[in-house]
Amino acid sequence: MLIGVRIGSIAFEAINMKIYLLCLALISLLLATCAAMAQQPRSSTVLVTVLDRGTNQPIDGLASNDFRAKVEGREISLRAVAFPPTDRRFVFVLDRSGSITNTDDHRVLHYDPDKLMKLFLVDAISAVPKGDTVAFFGFAGQYSHQTEFIQPAKALEDISEVMNWKPEGKGDKHRTALWASILAALRMLSPPRPGDVMVVISDGGDNLSNVSEVQVRGELLSAGMPLLALILARPDLKSSEQREAQQSLFDLVKATGGNAVVAGSPVYRYDREVIIPFRQGGLIA
Repeated sequence: MLIGVRIGSIAFEAINMKIYLLCLALISLLLATCAAMAQQPRSSTVLVTVLDRGTNQPIDGLASNDFRAKVEGREISLRAVAFPPTDRRFVFVLDRSGSITNTDDHRVLHYDPDKLMKLFLVDAISAVPKGDTVAFFGFAGQYSHQTEFIQPAKALEDISEVMNWKPEGKGDKHRTALWASILAALRMLSPPRPGDVMVVISDGGDNLSNVSEVQVRGELLSAGMPLLALILARPDLKSSEQREAQQSLFDLVKATGGNAVVAGSPVYRYDREVIIPFRQGGLIA
């Protein structure tokens, strides 16, 4: 039985009914050649996670003949399988704009995006293996704040301090430069390395960036950078503008081979599947 998933324009199939592919980061370096895509054959890097359907744990010991990959219906070659680097880097991009931090707006909604963000960060960073490193990039209005890369244990201790950051300037902190902030956070991972991951926590809105989602997508794909996201959804806002903002972030994440979940009320619930790829796994090369 073939279990399949699509990452960007590449469709993968795992030839085993016991396993399935998750459209996310961390396991694999894949080199695929496809002369039909261009006049000259080319190699590209794609990250996938392979999990046991019964235990939900990463699977080791797979070979290239355990997979098939296609681009636009044309099969491409997978050259080898290896393990991921032992020193992966995670950047958490945190939306600290007024739509997230203004508690008065959320009081009657049983909606606490800060609590949800903190819960997610604790779960996510707790799943990062020792030896990997974590950094934070917070943004509000045209302001931003970033940290150095630190061990996961120290990052857990620093969550409250990072979330308490407030811009000192007098600019409009309620506006959101999401796309520009993702690009700025990407520079923290320059030059990119296999296994690097960016995690965005935001409500998806952008009304300030001087770059577009299309430009951001191109930069992420060029860097081979998978994007994960927790999209915070205020339960009383059902406007087409809000839906379009959330959908834009969701589409961006999927195009990079990442995964996103939408969470709102009740605050203690979200799909923990998005955390799974933080665990150590195996690598395709």
